[in-house]
Amino acid sequence: MRFLVTLAVAFALPIQAAQTHSYAGRPVAEVLQHLQTPELRIIFSTDLVKPTMRVQAEPKSTDPKDIAREILEPHGLTVRPGPRGTLLVVALLRKDPPVSPQKPAGAPTGKPQPTSETRKAQEPLRIEEEVNVVDRLGEAKGTPSTYKLPPTAIRETAGAFENVFLTLQLMPGVVGTNDEDGKMAVRGAGPEHNLILLDGVPVHNPIRFGDFTSTFLNPATASNVTLDASGLDARHGGRLSSVTILETRDGSRTRRFGVSGSVGLTTGDVLAEGRLPGTESGSWWATARGTYYRAVLDRFATGTVPGFGDLQAKVTLHPTERTRLSVFALGGRETTTQLDFDDDGHRYVRDEVKGINRLAIGNLTWNPNRRLVTTTTPSVYLHDERQADNEQLLGFNPFERVLRVDDYALRQRALYAFSPHHVLDSGVELRRISTGWRMKNVKQPDFWRGLGPTTFGEQVDYSSGPIDTSLTRTQAGLWLQDRVPLGSWFTLEPGVRLDWNSFTGEAAWQPRVRATARAGQATVWAGIATQVQTPSHEGLQGADYFHITPEDGSRLRNERSRQVVAGVESPLTAGFDLRVEAYYRRFDRLLVQRLETAEEQATRLLAYIIPPDIPPDDVILERRPTIYPESTGRGTAKGVETLLERRAGRATGWFSYTYSKSTRDLYGFTVPFDYDRPHALKAVGAYQLSRRVRLSGTWQRASGLPVTPMQAEVMFSRTVRLDGTVDPLYHATRNRDGLLETWPGFFMRRLGQRNAARLNGYARTDLRLTYATLRHWEFYGEVINVFNQRNYLERRRLDEPGLLGGPIDHSQNIYSEFERMATFGVRVAF
Repeated sequence: MRFLVTLAVAFALPIQAAQTHSYAGRPVAEVLQHLQTPELRIIFSTDLVKPTMRVQAEPKSTDPKDIAREILEPHGLTVRPGPRGTLLVVALLRKDPPVSPQKPAGAPTGKPQPTSETRKAQEPLRIEEEVNVVDRLGEAKGTPSTYKLPPTAIRETAGAFENVFLTLQLMPGVVGTNDEDGKMAVRGAGPEHNLILLDGVPVHNPIRFGDFTSTFLNPATASNVTLDASGLDARHGGRLSSVTILETRDGSRTRRFGVSGSVGLTTGDVLAEGRLPGTESGSWWATARGTYYRAVLDRFATGTVPGFGDLQAKVTLHPTERTRLSVFALGGRETTTQLDFDDDGHRYVRDEVKGINRLAIGNLTWNPNRRLVTTTTPSVYLHDERQADNEQLLGFNPFERVLRVDDYALRQRALYAFSPHHVLDSGVELRRISTGWRMKNVKQPDFWRGLGPTTFGEQVDYSSGPIDTSLTRTQAGLWLQDRVPLGSWFTLEPGVRLDWNSFTGEAAWQPRVRATARAGQATVWAGIATQVQTPSHEGLQGADYFHITPEDGSRLRNERSRQVVAGVESPLTAGFDLRVEAYYRRFDRLLVQRLETAEEQATRLLAYIIPPDIPPDDVILERRPTIYPESTGRGTAKGVETLLERRAGRATGWFSYTYSKSTRDLYGFTVPFDYDRPHALKAVGAYQLSRRVRLSGTWQRASGLPVTPMQAEVMFSRTVRLDGTVDPLYHATRNRDGLLETWPGFFMRRLGQRNAARLNGYARTDLRLTYATLRHWEFYGEVINVFNQRNYLERRRLDEPGLLGGPIDHSQNIYSEFERMATFGVRVAF
């Protein structure tokens, strides 16, 4: 019954409304995108068609061109014919009052002189309209093999907390590592293998600390969000898996000053923007974004209190007629504090995380002629993070971990158009990255993983002292990719990328190619690619900890993946589009924690008195993983992703089904990948109930993630002597009948059983209701996990008698419990 109810809310409503095209109240940009067909392309910029613009009245016409004109004119815009049958969105010309100017002496007679507005309308088309080269600077906007996420979807999606990465988790092929922090695994690769780009610059820490906070990206400042799950473009490198492209928009140039903002349950933001003083084409915006409730909860509550604050600004101007300069800057601080009371009733900070983020980006675009455009991008990225646990645990001293990333980069890109459809993309980038990782002791995780050393200190051998390592490396990359039209229906995009780094000293050639064909209204594509990733501290975003030192560069190698993808997309009736894509990936040279040598194993076992009747497969006797990495890991991933989408009209949304399988070859075993999810169903829907009221919902149902089951292991303990001292050796304990006593071995789980079981299936439903005044205000409320379904449950069953007195059969959340939750928010724009 729940399935039927939630599916109806999230997706059946769009089907019921498929016969009507109600545009009133919808964003103008979304309607313009919906009107486009292979025969009709509407070109517009976010400077003119701002994300906040909505359709004020239902269009009377049924012709797409007339509909576009009707919805644009109330905003002072219209369309005019462009090259090759396109429509260009332009500002309406002001009608000058009729006057009878006197002719100056000697003025020629005949055709009247054009006004400034008329001259502007009669100017030749710019390069982006004629050969579309400048438009190609947009990161993968028109690439068929990518998933596009409009900024409005980030704001409107139920349960996403206006977080771009939580919204991306609802796309096909994307698996959230949990429900809270936004980390994602894409097509069989881990969160450390995803490339996140902001205005062309890699961002190593895009996700803020804590639960349900947000990201640094304010949806109101975004112009384009694209997920390239395959990473086929040659200009993208340095990661094995997906590329998430975030582009910020320019400020509004239509007014001197405007302000907007929103307040939600966890975060708030304010945005100011306008035309740059003293210029005709310059613009600016500045935004502050962060949590607002910390000041209250920090005084009265216990538990986890997250908080962050970001200040961001962007200035765009045109120094000359052929140049464009934009400067983006971000500065932010984030904290997560876990509060508790001691035995005397005094509150203290049990756990605290602090981080500082700084980012500066400059983009200088030069358009010297109709065929060439170049972009120069210098950037500076600085991230400092410290986590400290002030509570002693099981005899360990307080945990502390410090991560530092300093990334200085320079990127030069050039595009040359041989013809309107034949474009050569080339570029070079140079980076200097300095990182540091310090760690001591152990922080108790949500559950004991028991497989090897983790980034929270679990099973790390500190016998030689705390972890303290740093790396400084230089990276250089260059790429060349040609977009070659072969007739009117087929396009070939061969490319190659070369990356070199001073750490491993490797120069890696990475050939890539994509072919796109049109068959009627359908688009078909296929591609192959090779990608590499250099081992690094900023790549430690998963569970495994690798102790990477400068000396390791002589033996480690770049991680590598090879992939093949193929897909098809075609419009259906009632405004629906269907997309199917299949992929196959093979990984090698993956970082793996080296097993103990025979000498290291013997040294560890010196602390144990091994009984002669211990089972030979006992976990104590295994050769265990160490902190030292080696480049021997292998794996595969394959899958099919299906997406049915409706982008405009009264009802919008998408429904997806993904079948996938991903494995890893570790220590002589082939096991499911940590985030392998064979089946995943996702539905996202929005329905315009009236001009002022919108309903949206999300529904998910998926296979459970792999987990390593607990085994009953022989119990070892230390004996307390009569004088109160502790025996330094571990002894096996026995029952009264003389048999070895067993217990659930969650501190060390067997490597041969890695990911041999699965958590319970994942299920979640979210609903959101929005009321808009159609002028300045919007109010929304939502319920997360409507049916209060429990996820990430590990079912434990131990039939052996032992420490816990008999068989065990119960379930436990391996992550924090996520219960039903209500949220609310207000958004305003002036």
